[in-house]
This record gives sequence, structure tokens and C-alpha cells, in this order.
Amino acid sequence: MIKGSRREAKEKVISTKRRRLDKSNAIKKAVGIAISRDRLAIIAGRLAGSNLILLDANSSFFTPNESQDMDAKVISSAELQAFILRNRVRNWPAIISIPNDRVIVRYMKMPVVPDEALRQMVSIEIGNTIHLPFEDPVFDVISVKPLSELEEGMQSIVLIAAPKNLILEMVDIVKNVGLKPIAIDLEPIALWRYARRNLIDLAGLTVLIDLREQLISFSIFLDDSLYFLREVDGDFTFDLTNSEGNIATIINDINYELNRVMNFFNFSLAGTTLSANQILLYTYFEDAIDVANALANQLGITVIAMSVKDRLRQPSWVSQPFENRVMGAIGLLLRGRV
Repeated sequence: MIKGSRREAKEKVISTKRRRLDKSNAIKKAVGIAISRDRLAIIAGRLAGSNLILLDANSSFFTPNESQDMDAKVISSAELQAFILRNRVRNWPAIISIPNDRVIVRYMKMPVVPDEALRQMVSIEIGNTIHLPFEDPVFDVISVKPLSELEEGMQSIVLIAAPKNLILEMVDIVKNVGLKPIAIDLEPIALWRYARRNLIDLAGLTVLIDLREQLISFSIFLDDSLYFLREVDGDFTFDLTNSEGNIATIINDINYELNRVMNFFNFSLAGTTLSANQILLYTYFEDAIDVANALANQLGITVIAMSVKDRLRQPSWVSQPFENRVMGAIGLLLRGRV
């Protein structure tokens, strides 16, 4: 994980694998800030035993083209400051997710060496044999189950990297608006965490599809570890408020991009042919269940439409249920609890 200070951010790494932590180390209260190319979602919550009490949530939307330089601008907005004042959460811990398009998730094979030596080896190879689309990264290295048979003396890992200047900028701005940033996370991991909390059985290989109006993100998980992440923005523009006559187009676009992702994953990374056991569909589409059913019929596998359930208790003064668009932020609050 990445801690709040600039110095610690240089030394620590991004934590991307779901971990079971001691309850004494779990977060008791926090603000989750989920940032993507098209949305900012904020939520505040307290933990009461095994229950998560959600206090308030807010979200705003913008087009991907408007957010190319939104690294810090969005979270420094008056909207976030107003949220802090309204809910009296100043000085609360904050967990932030960074946009998917700023993260590299790469499955690799490396020699079997101790953990610290492995990090040093990866650090040396970055910029030489490991090429990233940015300089001076913050990275994490996670040992994972191999996707195919390994040669003797080799191990499989996942490298997750993000630009250090982005991390430091986000940490500084969150501190400046009155919160205490304690960790950087990934929204696909947060969504996975939420699904697991709701006791969804996700054995085998799972593809998490995040469907937005102009974006589709594909995340591939196996045994609770993230192996692959790709965000696609194309010529498609989905009408997420009215599915009538629109589902066939959506399914065709999803299926086309999914086939491209799985072909790349299998032939370029896994070295074998793997198929998804199930799909998690996350969207704020009003008719997500209809889309999930249509996709399941076309692919012939289970497709689960994710939704915010009543498993998360809300105070009586919250007049409306929290909507799907803040699910990633809720998953950030579950860090260390699932």
C-alpha cells in the first residue's frame, strides 16, 4: 500500500491483492474516493462490528476527453470540500483509487528469488526489458498462481505500476482539503472486494466488465488476484438510461471487445487457452440485469449484474439507497475487512 506522506510514497508500493488483515488493523472509519476517467465518487462510512454504516455519498460525471489532465483537478474541487464539511469528516482517513488508464497490470514470469531480491530485480529491469508508458513508477510485485506450466526455477508474478508524480499529487491534494490519505487502491480491486463481501462465489477465472457510457474496462481475476486490466474507449456511446432497442448493440460491442481482450490475454500472456468461468458486470445502467441476461445467453456462461445490496446497513436519515455509481467507493471502505 502507499501511505500518505511524500517520503513514504517513494518507499511503499501499491497493494492490489485482496488481503485478510487482523481486525485490529482494519479501518474503523474512512472516506472512499473513487476516481475514473468519467466519474468521481465519494462516500463516507463507519464500521460497526461486521456492519458498514454508510453516512453519505456523492458523485459527479465528466467526459473522458475533459479528464485527460484530471489527475488532481477533480479531487481538489469545491464539491469534495463541501462533502467534507457537510459530513464533518475532516481529518478522517481517506482511501483513493486512481484511474484505470493510468495503471499498468502485467503478468510476468521471473526467476524464483526472495521477495526483496525480486523487487530489486524488477526495479532494475524497468526501463530495460520491462517497458512502461511513464517514467519513475511506483510499483508492486505480487506472486500469483501460474496460468500455464512454468520452467523449473521460474515463478509467476503480477506487476502493478502507476506514475509516482500522479500518486504524490493525489496524496498532497487530499491532505490539503482536510483528509488523511492512508492508501492508494484500484477500483477493480474495490469492486471485487465488494462482490466478495456479498458472498458471490467467484471460483476460477472471472472477468469483471465495467460498462460506462463511452468506456469499457476489462479486469481478469484468478483466485482473488488481479492478472490483467485494460480500459477501452472506442466509437461506441451507450445509452445507459434506456435499454429499449439498445441491448443488442451493447452486447455486440461488449462481446467484440471481450474476444479481443481474451485473445490477447491467452496468446500474449497466459500461453494457453483459458476461458472465463463467470463474468461480473458493473454498470450504472438502469437495466443492468437485462444486459447481463442477454450477455449470458450469448456467451453461455454465468453473468452476474453487480448492485448495491441491503447487506450494507444505512442510517435511518438516508432517504435514498446508494446507487451503483458509488460501489467502487464503498469497496474502498472495505479494505482490510474482506
